[in-house]
Amino acid sequence: MIKIIIITLLVLCFSIVVTHSEVIPYNNHVLYPLRPEFLTVPKLSSNDAPHWAPGKGRSYIDLSRLKFYTTCGGDIGTKGCKNTTIELLMFVEPTDKFWMDYWPDRNFCCSEEMVIAGLCAVENKLIVPSTLSEAFIRPISVAPDASLTLPADNILSHHDIKDTGLYILFMAVCDPSSNPVRINGNIDSLDPYGYLPADLYQNLPFYGSLSCLHSIVGVVWLVLCLCYRGQLITLQMWITIVLGLGMIETTVLFAHYLHWNDFGVPSMSLSTLGLICGVSKRAASRILVTLVALGYGFVRPSIGEDMNRVLYLGGAYFLLSLVYTFVTHLPAGFRSVDGPDIDLLSLCVFLLAGIDTTFYIWIITSINNLLTSLAARKQAVKYLLYRNFRAVLFVSLFFTCVWALYSSIMLLNDGHGEESNWQDRWTVDALWELTYFFVFVSIAVMWAPSKNSKRYSSSVELTTLDEDSEWLKGSSQDDDDDDDSDNIDAEYGGKLNEDGDPFSSGALDIAASRGKKN
Repeated sequence: MIKIIIITLLVLCFSIVVTHSEVIPYNNHVLYPLRPEFLTVPKLSSNDAPHWAPGKGRSYIDLSRLKFYTTCGGDIGTKGCKNTTIELLMFVEPTDKFWMDYWPDRNFCCSEEMVIAGLCAVENKLIVPSTLSEAFIRPISVAPDASLTLPADNILSHHDIKDTGLYILFMAVCDPSSNPVRINGNIDSLDPYGYLPADLYQNLPFYGSLSCLHSIVGVVWLVLCLCYRGQLITLQMWITIVLGLGMIETTVLFAHYLHWNDFGVPSMSLSTLGLICGVSKRAASRILVTLVALGYGFVRPSIGEDMNRVLYLGGAYFLLSLVYTFVTHLPAGFRSVDGPDIDLLSLCVFLLAGIDTTFYIWIITSINNLLTSLAARKQAVKYLLYRNFRAVLFVSLFFTCVWALYSSIMLLNDGHGEESNWQDRWTVDALWELTYFFVFVSIAVMWAPSKNSKRYSSSVELTTLDEDSEWLKGSSQDDDDDDDSDNIDAEYGGKLNEDGDPFSSGALDIAASRGKKN
């Protein structure tokens, strides 16, 4: 059943296509009569982007390598042999409204009824609104069984980009009696820095910087693990695994974008490895933080049925995050104008936000209960450690709510079109990555390996005040503190000695309170 769900979700991903390739291949792509298709290509002018190789300041869209031809009597043509006219329209999306709104009724081809009604002039021709400025149209007549390329003197064959914007390439066969048209070849789109799509080029320096930050943290963490390898606990092993996934993800994604920028075609092996590592890292991180909040392996040796609940919730996040990631990162081509109305990306964003909210509520509730229990049992160092961790999560929760709202605004149709915020789309993933990095580094600092790590693990935990002689000695106001004990406590935040602490009574932990009284 799980396999069927995964396959279904991946099929849905590939049914919604978004152009993210600057060398766009076409292999026997079929354009049918009365079924116009469009391609959206975000472009940056030479004034709005760095001049890196291989772009070196050039910016253009080139259709000269496309070949159009019809087939008579073949598998797609059954209406006899005659010339087929295909119309190409290129324009920049206006700033005042969504470009499709220039065709209010979504009638792109002029019909006989529309001519009679005075809505258009020529039957079986593509309607080009007069109010649509800077539109370039080219009708092409393709003879049967003969290929045709755009002439070199046409503005559509090689269009130099002067202004930054979202360029729309529209293709249509408006004669219902025509044969379908096959398209082979490539569309080349170069920006001033290279072949990376304009809406993704900020990811190149971002993931390069993030890879460096992960590497720095990784080197420091490795040194600490080697220095205190005899004191490592299970939690620190999990942190090492998550850190390793993060290092692999950011490095591979940086190499992926670098390869894409140089050659114009994304490396499927690099992108797939990076995306899978990223999804696995985020799912494993949420599971890990939840287990820590429940006290697993540090306060409680087992969490019972909560383990299955954590894994189910983490699995749901993994599947939805996998769908979102593949939808937003895999390359595709033309879209039909009568495509699905449901925005799968928005649905994934809302569901992921709901799962994240569930994780945070569960984590915060568990930490509060754990703090109450630790306070009742007078385990001050662990109490302070988890209280500091709770403060970090509160900060991240605030930013999570802000980023969720920001992501919804960026990905939802704002009335101007679903691609209107294309220049800022990269910040959606970037902000989530930065929030994750902040939380992860905080966890790594609080649970960093030290010479006394095992002392506070569950294997040596002391559960009551009467049994903990070192706590009695460390908390006494009349006795001198032991130097080694002070050093140990300092590593984990110091002693608990605050009169105003709200959890000092431990009244909410009924079981611990009863045990203490007895």
